[in-house]
Amino acid sequence: MIKNFQIKRGDSWELPSVLLKDGNGDPLPSPVVSARMMLRPSAGARTTAMEFSTADESILITDATMGWIEIPEKIMDFRAGIYAYDLEFTFADGRVLTPLSGKFTLTQDSSRSS
Repeated sequence: MIKNFQIKRGDSWELPSVLLKDGNGDPLPSPVVSARMMLRPSAGARTTAMEFSTADESILITDATMGWIEIPEKIMDFRAGIYAYDLEFTFADGRVLTPLSGKFTLTQDSSRSS
């Protein structure tokens, strides 16, 4: 699924409670063991503007069996621009799924210097 986000630089952003389901809308047959989301200047870029991961608890698995995750609130204080992102999940059975992707636009806040 493509989902685009737009916020002001320096504002807080969060992704509350995402439920993963298979293509038929059914619960996933294998528990989620890790997740990560990266914002890059373009999909193929090597540099990363920001990264979220279960490894550093910037993504939380709130119910691994049912497939619930959340990204707690974080201040988005990096260079304004349009970034590509995707949200990737790894399951206990080794499968990897990237159900969410799109553009993340961070606009310059007039109250802040660049």
